[in-house]
Amino acid sequence: MEPLTQPRPSAELTRKGEAMSNTARKIEDGLSAEELRRAKRRPRGFVPPAMPLAVMRKAKGLTQADVAEACGIPQSHVSRLEARKDLSGVRVETLRRYLEAIGGELELVAVLSDRHRIPVSGA
Repeated sequence: MEPLTQPRPSAELTRKGEAMSNTARKIEDGLSAEELRRAKRRPRGFVPPAMPLAVMRKAKGLTQADVAEACGIPQSHVSRLEARKDLSGVRVETLRRYLEAIGGELELVAVLSDRHRIPVSGA
């Protein structure tokens, strides 16, 4: 019986990993020195609670006009969405379209009182 070996990542996966690395570097470049120090002190695997939409958009090299065109909305709406301190009143569909316009996707996760994170889906 042959020993089990880990499959080598495909070229596509490697390229995606490099792209993610470049995006992470761009996001890191947008942080202040204090924010960067705090981020580096976090344990491995830590997921920050939130990242401003504008930071993600800029890391992807997109303008508000680019996102507005992809979403089919005026640039002023993108500006107002990015300027909000609290996204609780924003429709899920609006966030989904925005994130798709910058090359991402929206995942909803419920955090229960016991701190378990459970993905949320429809029926």
